[in-house]
Amino acid sequence: MSNGQNNWNIGYTGICFFEQVLSNHSAVASFDRTNDIQFAIVRKKGMLDVNAILVDIYMLGEAAHHSIAAEFNGVTVIVNNGHWNNIAYDARALAIQTGVETFLMGEFLGALNCNDLSAYVPGGQRKKTSKRKRKTS
Repeated sequence: MSNGQNNWNIGYTGICFFEQVLSNHSAVASFDRTNDIQFAIVRKKGMLDVNAILVDIYMLGEAAHHSIAAEFNGVTVIVNNGHWNNIAYDARALAIQTGVETFLMGEFLGALNCNDLSAYVPGGQRKKTSKRKRKTS
């Protein structure tokens, strides 16, 4: 398998980073890399397996989502790596329709802990709950 040679211009360092975080993730039992940027991830505790594609797209939109789903068989997740990258609203809406989840790297690492990846809510979008103050007696 050639490293860093794919139609999506994902560099070898990005691939190595993804392999490293998967190797150390508490919910990942094992993974296999195919097609240079496709990862078949087996999770622990009976959670569903994940077939992830790693991309590095500044603004991941609906067109890229369709292209990825057409090129790779059985994709369940698209992971957008990169500090400045983001996911367009239309791609998030398309994920709901197609069942192919779309995450930024940090979101994906959190979602791996959920059996149903679509149920994951990123930290910034969670409802804030106020902590109760204990009453003194």
